[in-house]
Amino acid sequence: MTKSRGGSALNILSVMLLGLTALACLCYATVFFVPALAGPFAGPTPVRAVQLPTATPTVQSLPPTWTPTVPGLPTETSTPFVTRTPEPTETQRFTITPAPTRTKTVTPGPSPTASPTRSKYPYTAAVTYQLDPAYGCGGSVIMGTITDLAGQPVTAGSMVIHVEGDGDIDTGGLLHPGEGFRGKRTEGASAYTGILGPSAWNVIINLSGTTAGTWKVWLIQGRQVSDQIEVHFSGACGSSSAVVRFQQNH
Repeated sequence: MTKSRGGSALNILSVMLLGLTALACLCYATVFFVPALAGPFAGPTPVRAVQLPTATPTVQSLPPTWTPTVPGLPTETSTPFVTRTPEPTETQRFTITPAPTRTKTVTPGPSPTASPTRSKYPYTAAVTYQLDPAYGCGGSVIMGTITDLAGQPVTAGSMVIHVEGDGDIDTGGLLHPGEGFRGKRTEGASAYTGILGPSAWNVIINLSGTTAGTWKVWLIQGRQVSDQIEVHFSGACGSSSAVVRFQQNH
């Protein structure tokens, strides 16, 4: 009797266990499919997947006669290069060498004498100093000559040599070509005509030795016909005399 009751109790417990197991499985299945039933234990609401519409391909009908067109390949365009224009070719020039010319040798003649510079007066003059040819260092003398354009002596009586300066010497209108002057008067023919020529004239400044001083000399032929030439004696023996040569200029 006791054994029978114990077996029944086990059977009842087994049935109850099976029922609870079935109930638990049902609950899990319900929560799995309906998560909201789990309450706070359900976790985050799963995001529902959005189903995108399916694109339906459109089939384009081809024309009755369809010729496939092959797209053309891109045409390669050549980059133009800078074309260098050729420079003009220099034409070769031929040099013509003239035949040597026979040169005629000409013997040069005498060089022409340059004419003196034209002066406002008909006569010009040049002065040189020297030892007196007649008195040496024993006197001081001014002497000279007069020549024309051709270099010939001028002895015309209308020509007057004027000398004036230190020592109170003034020939005035007394001295002419070929004459000598001393002591304020002429003394006949000049002693220097044999040395300087027929147009020679002279004025004795001092016969007691050399003299220092200054004098002016010029020509008169009705009027002044030359510049006034300055003669300066320093008293040196080697230049005790002065030679004044008048030359016609035009």
